Amino acid sequence: MFRAGSGASAYGFRMFSPYDFNYTWVFTESHNILCAASAGLALLAWRLKWPRWLLVVFLAVASWAVAGSLIVHRLMLANEPLVLPTAAFLPEGRGRVLDMGAGSGRSTLMVALGRPGSRVTALDIYRGSEYGIGDNTPDRLIANARVHRNWLERASGRLRPLVVARAAQASRERLLRLDRSQARSLATLLARSRAKLDGQAKLLQSLGYHNVLARGFALVRGEDGAMLRRAAEVKPGAALDIEFADGHVGAHADAAARKPEAAAKTPRRRGDDKQGSLL
Repeated sequence: MFRAGSGASAYGFRMFSPYDFNYTWVFTESHNILCAASAGLALLAWRLKWPRWLLVVFLAVASWAVAGSLIVHRLMLANEPLVLPTAAFLPEGRGRVLDMGAGSGRSTLMVALGRPGSRVTALDIYRGSEYGIGDNTPDRLIANARVHRNWLERASGRLRPLVVARAAQASRERLLRLDRSQARSLATLLARSRAKLDGQAKLLQSLGYHNVLARGFALVRGEDGAMLRRAAEVKPGAALDIEFADGHVGAHADAAARKPEAAAKTPRRRGDDKQGSLL
């Protein structure tokens, strides 16, 4: 695995790492101890109804301890080899590297894990704590390198041809199932869309004016193509377009005077007359 953008090895969060870089427990585990103690005191303060400010103090200390533990183990990865800071370091993945001041081998393993094709030579002066962290010795470096070798052996064991072939076959079958499922889903979606479109087309046809023309009516338009709804809108001698159900017919308005239709009389309702009826 490689961290995106850096080309460096990405390690997971492990509280108990197989590597031993000789960091003191105060640096690696004191946050966890303080967090557990503060959380226990906060729970006790809540159960025994201690003053609220005391509960707040315990919770604040526990939160600070959690943050410190995350920084040490998640960001700094104190229990793991270092991470390559840039992808520009040995971009081809191979070469020779001299690690001067190797110590417990944290930088050496960084190169070995990040650039497996490279050859790393570790060099250090092991003369006591003034030259490194604690009592680093060549044995600690060799032990960490042995952990790395064991990791490589386990990883190579998982890359046997039969295992890889089975994984590839399973992935191929999964892709085929996804492809068939996608084809069925696409066909179903197209059928539903086609049925919806056909229904909307039928609705549009039933609501159109052509059905009215088929019942014997006609649509009259003027020279500009606008629909004419009243006789008063027709000028004498104007060109007209009359549309029937089976086609269009051109016509001209008669110049003779037209009598407006009399308005239909509405029947008088009984009881409307104030004087009433004698019959």
